[in-house]
Amino acid sequence: MIQWEKVNKEDTRRIHGLAKRAAEMGEREVIRYPLLDAHMDIAACHIAVPLDLEALAAANDDDFFQEIFGGIRRHLNRHTGELENSFTPCFALSSKPAS
Repeated sequence: MIQWEKVNKEDTRRIHGLAKRAAEMGEREVIRYPLLDAHMDIAACHIAVPLDLEALAAANDDDFFQEIFGGIRRHLNRHTGELENSFTPCFALSSKPAS
């Protein structure tokens, strides 16, 4: 079960901006991806594997598209909230190189 309450208000605001970008990008690419679906997918992924939401927001269009459409949307199990097929988001906080 996805624990939606784990997403705080600030992250929800950031996720909404990311979801809006994803939905608009999908529309441009003729990929049906409603805003609500995008928001829930990104939020569920963030619960499963915390994302660097600021870095994802700053990503160029190619990297953003790949993370959202080639990664999160493709590998997120919407029933369990788990990422499948050994997918780890490139913008996961844990995948950032140590300074």
